[in-house]
Amino acid sequence: MPKWLCLLLFFIKIMQVQPQSTNFINQQRLDPLLINGKIYDYQKPPQALGSQYFAELGFRIGQVTIDTMAFDRILLNYDVFNQKLVIQFTNKAGGTSLLSESQAWLKSFILEGRLFVLIMHDDSSKRIYQVLGKGKTQLLFYYSKELRLDNPSSASKIYAFSPLKRNSYIKTGEKILAYRTNKGFLAAFDKTLQPKIKAYLKEHHIKVRKADDRILEALIDYCNTLQHDD
Repeated sequence: MPKWLCLLLFFIKIMQVQPQSTNFINQQRLDPLLINGKIYDYQKPPQALGSQYFAELGFRIGQVTIDTMAFDRILLNYDVFNQKLVIQFTNKAGGTSLLSESQAWLKSFILEGRLFVLIMHDDSSKRIYQVLGKGKTQLLFYYSKELRLDNPSSASKIYAFSPLKRNSYIKTGEKILAYRTNKGFLAAFDKTLQPKIKAYLKEHHIKVRKADDRILEALIDYCNTLQHDD
């Protein structure tokens, strides 16, 4: 057998044992618990500006928890306009598919280092919130976007997604209260705790409406230390 033919057969054999996909999630190892939902088929208006997603630059590697099982290194994004968790995976044909994850067993997901949790309200409705804090009291943030005409006076009728909107809440047990300012934040706590929290806000020059997640997480952790013996 010619030497060149031997080399050719050798390389063909190597290629045959290589993985068919280098995606972070592929069809061969998908768990039915994770791939549980509907094909994501939302189409934004033609030429629409911006994105419906939380991560506007594309899908990110994250974690999804379904029931009690956590799935790592999943390509995902959060459609805040339609309030859906979207998973990207390789289908049986080798192409890319998008799945809108069912909320029946969805517990949480991590996207860009942020923890998002699906929380049920008293009226049995569910909402996705970013969560800060691991104690009795937590901070919740609800994200949304609007789709509107970019220039209402123009005849072109080009739509644009608004920047992310974030509404802030404090959750204690099953009670969820909205806040916007330092005054509203303080009002969510027992009056006996308010002087110490107010002093903390003043000492660290915190305006809750403008503070970043790192500062807010330290704040809510401090508030939980005050309630430790309640």
